[in-house]
Amino acid sequence: MVNPFRKAVEKLYEDSCKVYELRSAKDEATGITEGDSWIMKHEDIACKLSYKDVTSAESTEPISKIEKAIKLFVSPDLVIKPGSKIEVMHKGETSTYQNSGIPSVYSNHQEIALEAYKAST
Repeated sequence: MVNPFRKAVEKLYEDSCKVYELRSAKDEATGITEGDSWIMKHEDIACKLSYKDVTSAESTEPISKIEKAIKLFVSPDLVIKPGSKIEVMHKGETSTYQNSGIPSVYSNHQEIALEAYKAST
């Protein structure tokens, strides 16, 4: 029997995502293990992206610092490892996030903290 609370939470999922894990790739022709590369683990996953402004006031700062806390809500059935790269299609636009946090898994959903992707220079 499907949990009615889980069904209600999943009705809020208006976004979709792809999840990538960093893995060493082995060249089948040569048998040589090459450097790490992003391998797609999950695709077209229904999800909900959530933003929250977080204000931190330091005594030495005249103006409070405001940052965004970004969370992804997905099914508790998925295994998403910390450190994964996640692409989210939200309101017609795709955003990439890195260093996904340790999932908080509940019976109806799981929540994963995300960090905006910063390309290495």
